[in-house]
Amino acid sequence: MNRVVVLNLLLGLLLPLANVQADQVQLYPQAQVQTSIVRLADVAQLHGSIVSRLGQTVLVQRSGGESLTQVSLQQVRQHLDDLGVDVSRIAWGGPQVCVVTEATHTSVLANPTKAVDTRSALTFEAQLIQYLVTWTGFENSEVVVKFSERDRQRLAQAVGVGRLEFEPAGQGPLGRIPVTIRHWQGGRLMKELRVTAMVARKTLAFVMVKSVKRGQVFGPRDIQIREVLLNRGRSEPLRQLGKVVGQSAQRRLRVGQMLFAEDVAPAVLIHKGQRVTVRCMVGGVLVRTTARAEQDGMMDQTISFRNETSRSTFTARVSSSHEAILVLNTGTSQSNARFTGRGL
Repeated sequence: MNRVVVLNLLLGLLLPLANVQADQVQLYPQAQVQTSIVRLADVAQLHGSIVSRLGQTVLVQRSGGESLTQVSLQQVRQHLDDLGVDVSRIAWGGPQVCVVTEATHTSVLANPTKAVDTRSALTFEAQLIQYLVTWTGFENSEVVVKFSERDRQRLAQAVGVGRLEFEPAGQGPLGRIPVTIRHWQGGRLMKELRVTAMVARKTLAFVMVKSVKRGQVFGPRDIQIREVLLNRGRSEPLRQLGKVVGQSAQRRLRVGQMLFAEDVAPAVLIHKGQRVTVRCMVGGVLVRTTARAEQDGMMDQTISFRNETSRSTFTARVSSSHEAILVLNTGTSQSNARFTGRGL
């Protein structure tokens, strides 16, 4: 076959593949925002099914009084990477830095004939979210606030001029938080709304990828670090490998459950009645003997053992699932005898 024909055939096969466009992120040189919250869509042009869905995620929380903020392309890459997006499959463009400033505007009254952007700084929803982020005490990037569809429609109204009061009734910063909103204007109460916010905290934690039974020892393949949403004000989830692997499950744990400190405990390595090797230095000589455990023992725990020859008891420190270590006082013949089984 003619080489030119073959080349044309190959191009015909490869060109459609080349036309498959990756998601694109094009950073703007400048951007203006209405609030202290800077979202991904504020600073970049987004193309593609993946990044387009993430346009409303919070990128930066500007501090009070800050008139100018710089957002780098590297910050955007890190933000998407933290959300689990494969940034290597994204086509990047635009300048390295976007300069963000706060837009100046005048207060406008709600217009019932015109749809109001529910993410605008002028809506009840946006104002309430800003309040709840501050109220929780967590970082802005950690807080996730959601509402029912009914409450979202009510909160989509424009605030207009006046003053807002927020009165949360929840016992903690996370979970279902009933909130009363009062809109005051010139000393008169113009509107009162009662809504429920579902507030969660985004963080990293170990999650079970295999089910374990109570008392089972955790292995490295039983868990995986993942981004999770905490909706209860309980203790911090575990995220350090050394605090989980090799430890014992305190209860049955199923796939998908997060791990907390109360879920793990030091594993029992030696069980009562188990025959183990006990070793010790006696007079500069390493001596080994066998003994039976008088009680359960965990790693580095000192427990009682019974010498099988003399039937006498002594204590030693658990060093593994089949061995313990005894430190004898030099010249204490009684302790030596109990360990070796001679003289008693």
